[in-house]
Amino acid sequence: MMVLGVPFDAPEEFKQRVWAAAQSYVAGNRSMDYFYKRYGNDAKFPRPPENRRKLSSTLSQCNFEVERVASQLTNGVERRSYLGLFAAESALLRLSVSFEYASFLLMQGAVYESASVMRLCLEQIAWSYDVYLLDNETLFEKNPTRSVSKIKELDIHAGKLYSLLSNYTHIQPKLQRDYLDFSDKYAAVIFRDFDAALKLSELYARIVNLYVITAEKISYDYFAEAKAWSRNQDGDLVRISDYSCREAMRRWAESISGDA
Repeated sequence: MMVLGVPFDAPEEFKQRVWAAAQSYVAGNRSMDYFYKRYGNDAKFPRPPENRRKLSSTLSQCNFEVERVASQLTNGVERRSYLGLFAAESALLRLSVSFEYASFLLMQGAVYESASVMRLCLEQIAWSYDVYLLDNETLFEKNPTRSVSKIKELDIHAGKLYSLLSNYTHIQPKLQRDYLDFSDKYAAVIFRDFDAALKLSELYARIVNLYVITAEKISYDYFAEAKAWSRNQDGDLVRISDYSCREAMRRWAESISGDA
C-alpha cells in the first residue's frame, strides 16, 4: 500500500499528477504519462470537510501577513541603535515560528493546545509594545503578562481576549463539556474538534491583526510598506481603520489576478 502526503486542499489535478508520478516510479517507468493518461481520472481522493477548508483559508490569509511583516523585520534597513527597539523587533520576529505552530495545531483540531501558543503570542506582542521605547535595562523588568494592559492602547479588547485564551490554556472546568460527547450510551472524549478550531481561528486572526499593527507602529520608519498605519500631513502616525489580515490577503490576491 502506498501513502502519499499532499495538501488536503490541493487541486484534484495536482493530486492525480503526484499519484501518477509515484505509480510510475514504483513500476520503473521513466515517465508518468502512461499512468496519468490511462488511470489519472480513476484516482479519487476524499474531499476535505467544509469546516477544514474554511479553517485552512482563514489561516492561510493570516499567515501571509505574518510572513510579510517578518520579512520587513529582516529587510536589512539600518535601525536606530536602541535597546528597546532591538528587543522588541527580535521578539516579534521570533513570533513568526509561534504563529506557524499555532496554526498547525488549529489545523489538527487541537483547540486547547493552540490557545496556549496564541496566548504566548499575545503576551509577546504586548511586551514588545511595552519596551520598544526603552533604552536601558529596565525593559528586563517588564513582565509580559502585565504588559497586556499596555497593548490596550492599540486594541481595547486585548484584556478580554487574553482572559478568554487563558480559560482555554488552563482548560477551566466550565469548558469540560466542550470536549465530552454524550450523544451515545457512554460518554466519549473529543480529541480533535475542527468546528471549535474554526471558531478559535477568529481569535487567531485578531491576534495576527494586533501583531501587524504593533510591528508596523514600532518599526514604521524602517518598513518599505505599511498596511495598518500611515502618516498624516503633520507627520503623525494614523491607524488605517479598515485594515485586517484577511482583507489584506484578499486585496493582494486581486492585484496578482489583475496582473495576470
